[in-house]
Amino acid sequence: MPVVTTKNLVGSDRNDTDLSGDCSVANQIGDILQIIESNESERFAGDLFRRKFGGDPPDFPKHFVALYSCDGGSWVAVGYVNFWQRHTAFMGGGLVIEDRAYKLMPKAHRELIRSCGGIAEHLLKTSLKMLPDNDVVWGYVGDTRAERVDMNVGFEHTHIDKVIAYWTKEYSADEKIRLTDEIATVGPF
Repeated sequence: MPVVTTKNLVGSDRNDTDLSGDCSVANQIGDILQIIESNESERFAGDLFRRKFGGDPPDFPKHFVALYSCDGGSWVAVGYVNFWQRHTAFMGGGLVIEDRAYKLMPKAHRELIRSCGGIAEHLLKTSLKMLPDNDVVWGYVGDTRAERVDMNVGFEHTHIDKVIAYWTKEYSADEKIRLTDEIATVGPF
C-alpha cells in the first residue's frame, strides 16, 4: 500500500494537478484512496469547502481528508469531512467531495472507488472508525445525496427533521429521544 507523506501531498489550491498520469493498477482501495486526519483543513479542502458551502472550513478539530493518487506518487484531496466533540458525542458535518476528480481518473480507479460506495461513503465510514470512543455521532443533513451516504454507513433518522444519529452505544428508545431533543437545541450544525 502506498504511503502518504508530507513530501507527496498536493494542496487543494493547486489547479494544475493531473490525476491521470501513468496510473498504476489498483488491487485494493488503499492503493489509490487514503483517508487521513489532518489539522490542515484549509490546505487540503479550503477551496473545495468554499465551492460547496460558500465559506471557510471550520477551524476546530477533527478534520478528515480523502486523498487520491493515480500512481502512489502525488496525492490530491478529493474529499473532506469534519467532526467536533460535544460531551461524549461527536457532531459531524461539512462532508464534501470533489466530483470533478472522477472525470480525471482512469475508469478502473473509478470502478474500484464506486465498488466501495464512492469517495464520500468510504471517507465517512473510515473517519467514523478513526474517531475516539464516543456514544453517538450526530449529523444534520438536508441534501438527499449526503443523506443516502449517511444511511449507507449506518446513520439513522431521528424524530427531529434533518437530525440523524450514528449510535455507538446501546440506548433505549426513550433515551434516544431525550438525547436527540437535547442535541436539537444546538440548532443546525
